[in-house]
Amino acid sequence: MKNIINTAKTNQTAVIKLITALITATITTFSQVSIAEEATSEQQLQALKTDMVDIAADIQLLEQKMFYPDSEQVAVYLKVNSAGTFNVTSTKVFIDGEEVSLSKYDEQQSSALNRGGVERLYIGDVDAGPHTITAIFSGVDGTGSATKRALTHSFNKQVEPAVFELSISYSQSAMTPVVSLNEL
Repeated sequence: MKNIINTAKTNQTAVIKLITALITATITTFSQVSIAEEATSEQQLQALKTDMVDIAADIQLLEQKMFYPDSEQVAVYLKVNSAGTFNVTSTKVFIDGEEVSLSKYDEQQSSALNRGGVERLYIGDVDAGPHTITAIFSGVDGTGSATKRALTHSFNKQVEPAVFELSISYSQSAMTPVVSLNEL
């Protein structure tokens, strides 16, 4: 009888060990599946984030094309060719009498323009047809005198984009800034 009891206890211990091993294996398997699922979820989340960034960039590009179609676009740039003899302090740009740009410059910005910098004053939409662009420049000339100049130019906007360069140079003979407009 002792043998049977010992055999039963041994079998019971073996069964408990077997159950414990099965439970441990099941928990380990679930943990591995959970870790694998978590890794897959993390990868899916990263892919979703990447897709969202791409979609946002596409939406921004579509908005640009919708709000600023190339066929109606007008751009105005400022270039100063005065070799430091004229420091621009402000510019105003009007299209068809409506102010579309106002820029004020400190010494550092004016110096950058004098060293060849170019500033985009305006980019926007204008329907095809006749228009007027007016630019007003204020600044200080080489003698320290405050100076103001204006330029008005009529143009006929075509279907393609229009790009203008407003240029300020300095006439040494007249000792005055000269403003010109070039259509690029």
